[in-house]
Amino acid sequence: MAISIAVLAGVTQLVALTSNQWRVSQLRTTAAREAGNLMEDLMSRPWPDITAENLATVEPSDWCRQTLPDARIRVELNSEGEGDEIKRIGIQVDWSNASGDRAEPVRLVAWRSHDEEPEP
Repeated sequence: MAISIAVLAGVTQLVALTSNQWRVSQLRTTAAREAGNLMEDLMSRPWPDITAENLATVEPSDWCRQTLPDARIRVELNSEGEGDEIKRIGIQVDWSNASGDRAEPVRLVAWRSHDEEPEP
């Protein structure tokens, strides 16, 4: 009887741990999808619209807010290359975990070059 109780207690802890890890992976997947969707939107914008001022107004989607507790998105824009012809866009999505601390953020980075063809 004692062995059965010990095994049952161990299995219960294992199920609880597995359930918690599954929940964490679901939250990270949601954050990665939000970052990917946002990056796709930003990369499809015209070159003049990709400015620090425009990116400062980016907010999490309703779906992200409902799924990720206290979701926050931070977008960074850096110009690179000669004449600022390349823009580095960095997206960070973070949220609060079950203990109320900030979870490890999901980050996504892309580079966008000026898409106008040079005149002959």
